[in-house]
Amino acid sequence: TRRIVGIEALLRWPNRDGPLLRPELFIPAAEDCGLIPQFTQYVLERVAIDAPRLVAIHPDAYVSINLSSVDLHSEEIVASLKKLLQTRGIEPRNIIVEATEHSLLDPTRARTIVASIRELGIRVAIDDFGTGYSSLSHLATLRTDYLKIDKVFIDTVETDSVTSQVALHVIRLAESLDLKIIGEGVETEVQASFLSEHGVQFAQGWLFHEAMPFEKTL
Repeated sequence: TRRIVGIEALLRWPNRDGPLLRPELFIPAAEDCGLIPQFTQYVLERVAIDAPRLVAIHPDAYVSINLSSVDLHSEEIVASLKKLLQTRGIEPRNIIVEATEHSLLDPTRARTIVASIRELGIRVAIDDFGTGYSSLSHLATLRTDYLKIDKVFIDTVETDSVTSQVALHVIRLAESLDLKIIGEGVETEVQASFLSEHGVQFAQGWLFHEAMPFEKTL
């Protein structure tokens, strides 16, 4: 419908000598230095400030927050999210957390943390599906709410690429697990139409809006 239902909290690193650095450049370095928990805490603090302003305009809209493997293997993230929900103007429906397959390398531990997060009323999405290391058995036993189709598979829909059918397989898998689906990295009307025709409920990407400062989203 092209109606905005949520936004994703993204990080960019200010660069004095050029454009903002994207996460794929600085997140690996942060992981190596053990700084990811501080990054997550910073994002949560910003969401506590910004989300109520979004919700005041769009009461049912959500902000999605990316969590790392460090976050998903520590009870501290549950406490931090519980604190976030104490913020005036934020309800559980206004928050979604995203976990990549890479962050689920210890599925038993992650399953416990994810269950605790969902008990708070916060929905959970599997991000970048198909690019990580989790098995289908892990996905089937991990109770989540959304599956996000990675951009690398969206890019090849309706093309002659050998991976052009992967998105369709992921859609059918998500449907069999009763998960809502988000196609990410959508840049063309062809891609958007493909997702809509095959029952995908949500999509994000530059076809709709490019990444932008929060002030421009209001």
